[in-house]
Amino acid sequence: MTMLSQAYYVITANHLYNGEVVFWTDADQWGYLLSEAYAFDAKEDADDNLSRVRADQVVGAYVIMVEKNASQQITPTHLREAIRASGPSNYFHIGSEDAALGDRTGPGFSADALLPAIETILDIYLDLRLDPDEDFLACYRRIGMKPFKKALYPLTRKTAA
Repeated sequence: MTMLSQAYYVITANHLYNGEVVFWTDADQWGYLLSEAYAFDAKEDADDNLSRVRADQVVGAYVIMVEKNASQQITPTHLREAIRASGPSNYFHIGSEDAALGDRTGPGFSADALLPAIETILDIYLDLRLDPDEDFLACYRRIGMKPFKKALYPLTRKTAA
C-alpha cells in the first residue's frame, strides 16, 4: 500500500437480494457504483454511520479505506476492494483475444455505465476505420478486440497489477 496524503473511508456491503457489491451514498441509500459512494474524512465518522445504514437491504456492511485522485475519483487502497468494486470475478472471460462477438470479454457494466461504454466503442470504431464506408463489423474483424478492451478496461489492468 502506498502512503496516502489523505485517507477517506467508505461504507460497503453486499446487496441482500442479488449479492452485488454496494456503497453507501450521500443520499442515505445504497448505490452500485463506487463513484457514488460518500467518502467520510474520518474512520470514526464512517464507523458511527454503520449503525444508520439499512441492514434490511444488505449483508456484511463494513468500512473500507479509499483515496481520491486529483479529479476526486474514489479508488480503493486494497486489492481486495478494487476487485470487489470492479464486479464479480466470474464476469471476466478466460479466453483468447479472438473471442467471438458477443462473448464476455471483461467485467460487466452497470446500467449507468452502459451508455458511456457504447459511446467509447463507437469512438474507437470511428477513429480506427479505414474509410467512411467501412462498417463496424469489418473494422472489428480487421483490428480485433484489443483496442476496444484497452479503452473500456484501463482501470482493471492497473488495479490487477
